[in-house]
Amino acid sequence: DTRVATAVADKYVELNMPAAWLLPNDGYGCGFGIAGGKFPTNFSNLEDVSSSLRRRGFVTGLWSSTGLPNLPQELAAGMRIAKTDVGWIGGGYKFAFDAVKEVTTGIEKHTDARPFIWTVEGWAGTQRMAVMWTGDNAGSFDYIRWQIPTFVGAGFSAQAHVSGDVDGIFGGSPESYVRDLQLKGLMSVP
Repeated sequence: DTRVATAVADKYVELNMPAAWLLPNDGYGCGFGIAGGKFPTNFSNLEDVSSSLRRRGFVTGLWSSTGLPNLPQELAAGMRIAKTDVGWIGGGYKFAFDAVKEVTTGIEKHTDARPFIWTVEGWAGTQRMAVMWTGDNAGSFDYIRWQIPTFVGAGFSAQAHVSGDVDGIFGGSPESYVRDLQLKGLMSVP
């Protein structure tokens, strides 16, 4: 249910935690409404959630697992940030640069917002339009150790804004979560 994003924002506000944006997931079966519907199910629901988040001081983005066929409608509903996904940009991230360019152009054409895009690792030039994310990783101290050369290598390749999942999306522990947050706190994009 996309409306869960509002509940998350309420908790941030209640605890006086700093936050700027939320990325409700538009795919992987989520759609814009209550799970079980066919994607995309409800642009008015996305509009309501975006409006509600805006009133709480958040900008709405979408984590797109399905591509960009509805980008103009999503932007009209309030989306201003995007995260492209390996689910549709192709094996080897073949279309990562094209996807980022398409989202950038869409945001600039259909809104007055400055584009802010997350993407899985891309090709040379991707850093001009997106922050790169290192992909789905497991939470562990070994994962934290391997992020360091990954981020340094990206920096040496002129990709200054790179980040990864905090403590991975699989596994992890309270100890590795804290250590990974400490590392990400030193990054240009936590």
